[in-house]
Amino acid sequence: MVGCTKGTLIHRYETVSSQGWERTDTLCFDLSEVEKPGKHLLSVALRYNNNFPYEGIWIVVEGNMKEPSAHWCDTLYFRTTDDEGTPLGQGVSLMQNSMPLKEMQLEAGQHGKFRVWHIMHREVMPTIREVGIKLERMRN
Repeated sequence: MVGCTKGTLIHRYETVSSQGWERTDTLCFDLSEVEKPGKHLLSVALRYNNNFPYEGIWIVVEGNMKEPSAHWCDTLYFRTTDDEGTPLGQGVSLMQNSMPLKEMQLEAGQHGKFRVWHIMHREVMPTIREVGIKLERMRN
């Protein structure tokens, strides 16, 4: 899926169950063939209501690229509140917040897949509504 901003390769959200984000629910994002090589920034985003019971959530993001082949897996602690418990992000009943994760050098013709899941002790993360990623070309 191509974003509307020049240089944005992916900017998409996946909806999770209305009951919450289950630990076994891995979200997948496909990356179509890259047209221009260059450095890109990968960010992760969450949409959640302001009743999320934790100050943050541990998330795993895995990338599997082809032509040329590359594989990586990173863990991200995604803060949802500040130290006083005030929700971070923007919104009224549904907060939206994003965090940069990784700078990546992508080559022309490269394509692949990103997978995202949480690794919290609790099986279901309540009030999480959508998980997204954004991959955009960095300016020189």
